[in-house]
Amino acid sequence: MNPQSSIKKGKELESFVRDLLISNNLDSRAERTPGSGNGNRKKGDIDNNLGICFECKNTKNFNWKEAATQVRREAMGHQDEIIIWHPPQKPMNDSIVIINILDYIKLLKVKKNYTPKEDILDRWSVKHNLEVAVNALRKVIKDV
Repeated sequence: MNPQSSIKKGKELESFVRDLLISNNLDSRAERTPGSGNGNRKKGDIDNNLGICFECKNTKNFNWKEAATQVRREAMGHQDEIIIWHPPQKPMNDSIVIINILDYIKLLKVKKNYTPKEDILDRWSVKHNLEVAVNALRKVIKDV
């Protein structure tokens, strides 16, 4: 594979990840880091506000140890490290994410405590408290 097509494949994965971050309302200003890996001051393949250093690999032969060393160096101890590998001849949605076990535990804790808004509004106690608040506001408006 020539260098241009290799660079193009890398840009495709980076753009895919950027678009996922934006479309899922995770970071509206996420963008590819131009020239990432060329010694520029911004590190990682995706500039973002999530505190994550993304390293995207769209290669046939994936060297995870080399990718792990690269993402650790670029995160400089200030960001969580995520490697995303797109296996050849698979859709972009089948890309693989590799993260540190402690970062994975943090994700599980967040997921365990997450309750979608729809579920919160379906709870009896929330509905009851909202009704009480509405009735109290009606009384205040009536008195004023």
